[in-house]
Amino acid sequence: MCHFLTATAGGVRDAAALEQWATQCGLGWTLVENATVSPHLLRGESYLWTTRSHCDCGTDVGLLSRSTPVPTVSEADVAALRQ
Repeated sequence: MCHFLTATAGGVRDAAALEQWATQCGLGWTLVENATVSPHLLRGESYLWTTRSHCDCGTDVGLLSRSTPVPTVSEADVAALRQ
C-alpha cells in the first residue's frame, strides 16, 4: 500500500492562491474533504493533501517499514505541535 502525506492548516481563506503558491514551490497543497478526518479538526482548520501526482513512498516519511513499530504521540506532543 502506498503512503500519501497529508497536513492540517488553520486559516486557509484562499485555496486557489495556496495551491498556486505550493505549485511554484514544488509542493502539493490541495484542500480535501474527508469524513473520517473532519470531525477531528479544530474549528477553522483545513485538511490538505500534500502529495503531487505520485505517492510519498520514496520520501523519508514514506520509508517507514511495516515491521518498524509506529512511534506513539503523547497529548503533550500534540499540544506542542498545535502551538
